[in-house]
Amino acid sequence: MAPNVEGGVLPAELSFEGPEKKLEVTFEVTSKDALGMRAIGRDDWQTLCTVGECSILNHVRNDHADSYLLSESSLFVYPFRIMMKTCGGTKLLRVIPLLKEYAARCGTRVATIMFSRKNYMYPHLQPVEHSSFEVEKEYLDRYFAGEGRVVGPEDGEHWCVYYSNLLRDEDGLPAAPPPPQPAAARSDCMEIMMLGLDEEVMQQFFKKHAAGTAWEVTRKTGIIDLLLGADQVDDFLFDPCGYSVNALRDDAYFTIHITPESHGSFVSFETNVSVESYDGLCHAVVSLFKPRKFSVAVVRGNDRKVDGKELSNFQGFEEKISSRVDGHWPYHVHFSHYAVE
Repeated sequence: MAPNVEGGVLPAELSFEGPEKKLEVTFEVTSKDALGMRAIGRDDWQTLCTVGECSILNHVRNDHADSYLLSESSLFVYPFRIMMKTCGGTKLLRVIPLLKEYAARCGTRVATIMFSRKNYMYPHLQPVEHSSFEVEKEYLDRYFAGEGRVVGPEDGEHWCVYYSNLLRDEDGLPAAPPPPQPAAARSDCMEIMMLGLDEEVMQQFFKKHAAGTAWEVTRKTGIIDLLLGADQVDDFLFDPCGYSVNALRDDAYFTIHITPESHGSFVSFETNVSVESYDGLCHAVVSLFKPRKFSVAVVRGNDRKVDGKELSNFQGFEEKISSRVDGHWPYHVHFSHYAVE
């Protein structure tokens, strides 16, 4: 099983970086074009992905958002918000200049930006701008005056977060972020990152052992039940192995990415669906994939009251790390890590 702290030593050919880098960007709401960033077409998004060293596999949409399934994870585009996450040795931060250019084309500009990720397993294999969180912060500071924090112990499992609010009031001071738009700016989000997955479960995501098409895999493995009645499901089965799915349910997204090889199995799950508690969904995800260890990052908007723990205990697991930041940004951030007892 691959190590899960920064500084892993597997050979490069076996060292795929599962934990994704993520950019969440909101834009100033304008009346010029209700489509906002959705006016940018697939070809332009592919150009942006090429800069980040990934490609678009497929595209689906509903009335609220466009979903792009990528060769290395996902891109979701709302009128005035985007979420892009990429894994492996991709160069996510390099998309920022072109993203700002696209915003100007749509008559808007960046309002807030959040960059986040779990600690890398193999930082020595990352491109230079992603070689450490300090370097990533320096890169982001070229474009945004923000602040970065590490949630959790820096010498163990942790969550890196950089946030910047570019809005200013009439006195030049940081203004309150724009209120959430019904179909554009959910604050809540849960990410689950799992390592050391059950090998029998992972066999289902090797093409030679799969139940059939990607859609059949989605249904027969039980993944469909984790998508909570999504109206758009876009799944992909890689050759010889690997699986990804994006899904939309009204204005909420779901995304799952699976690297099933036994020497470094990794599964990520993320959604911004609005629920009172993520506890039941998180337990369902862990029960399906059966990891030996996993981390959970939960982000809640400051408009939500957060009392105590978001998640209940997981049978057979010990909570090794629980760390949170409340009210420092317009979010509550809680990071926890669990391992088999």
